[in-house]
Amino acid sequence: MNFLIASGDSTEYFQVTVSYRARESFLAVRYDQQVRVRFTTITAGAIIALQSEVHPSGLVSVLYNGQIVAVFMKDIESRADVVETSLAS
Repeated sequence: MNFLIASGDSTEYFQVTVSYRARESFLAVRYDQQVRVRFTTITAGAIIALQSEVHPSGLVSVLYNGQIVAVFMKDIESRADVVETSLAS
């Protein structure tokens, strides 16, 4: 996710990455090449990284096994733990 931080006379953009480790499995949605919805499971122990802000529907995009999938943020909050937060300018 990108954030704009203004301090005094300077303004900088930062890329923030938050990664989670799933404590238990939960459902995710991905799209195949024909733009069809496919369900997949984020498995317990897997590392996922947030790729977007939370949509009004409650869904957020995450990177899982090299693919962008959509999951409910409430599932991440209740079934995963933060393992890393990184900030890059």
